[in-house]
Amino acid sequence: SDWRRGKSVPRRWESFEPVLNVLIGEARKKNTAPAVDGLYDLRQWRRWWSQARTATSGDVTDLPPQIPSTTCPYKGLAAFEVTDSARFFGRARSVNELVALITQARTTDPGVVLLTGPSGAGKSSLLAAGLSPAVSSGALDTEGGWVPARMTPGKDPMAALRRCLDEPGIKERAEGVGVLIVVDQAEELFTSDVSPESRAEFLDVVHTMSQPSMPRPGIVVIGLRSDALGRCVEIPELADAVQSRCMVLGPMKRAELRD
Repeated sequence: SDWRRGKSVPRRWESFEPVLNVLIGEARKKNTAPAVDGLYDLRQWRRWWSQARTATSGDVTDLPPQIPSTTCPYKGLAAFEVTDSARFFGRARSVNELVALITQARTTDPGVVLLTGPSGAGKSSLLAAGLSPAVSSGALDTEGGWVPARMTPGKDPMAALRRCLDEPGIKERAEGVGVLIVVDQAEELFTSDVSPESRAEFLDVVHTMSQPSMPRPGIVVIGLRSDALGRCVEIPELADAVQSRCMVLGPMKRAELRD
């Protein structure tokens, strides 16, 4: 810290003490043990302050030790990734509902599955840190397992699909097992950068891949902003999904926020 280098040390203890009183009081209310000895002791802080005031760069040895850094479980506006699954909380019910919808679709009404909701609802996080790890862990309860692969359409959705399936970590693991293809941010399919022909070809391919008659089994889950649902009814593969294979992801409930 700057105190260890004799920098940014309050000039007067009297101006610093009231701030510490408030911070220490709030910390004690949480009933958590201090990260380092003396962190909640005003007298210890006064000793640290005195040492820092008289210190020069490099000669301070008895100042507060560095508090171990921890990973914040909240990512702000950033989406959770597959690697964040261990700190992805509150959406277990939604993950289970999506798995159940996929299972039902494969049994009674094969085709692409839609996950929709307003922007910022957490669709990308649910697909990456919720669904993909659950499927990898056997949530679909099928022999051989499933390999999750995630993509966004971009300007050339077919090229993006090929790149996704050709990734070494996907191509090698997918031999003889099913592939879960997650198409995130599928509203990109309706931008001016994607031609109607390119969009139609991509949707026809992923719809075909999700049919049980295919030699290589596949599951296709599409994450789509709810304001793009109106465009889906114009496309047969997506219109069917909106009617019978669609899940709406809303805001987290109070109980989920406490999870």
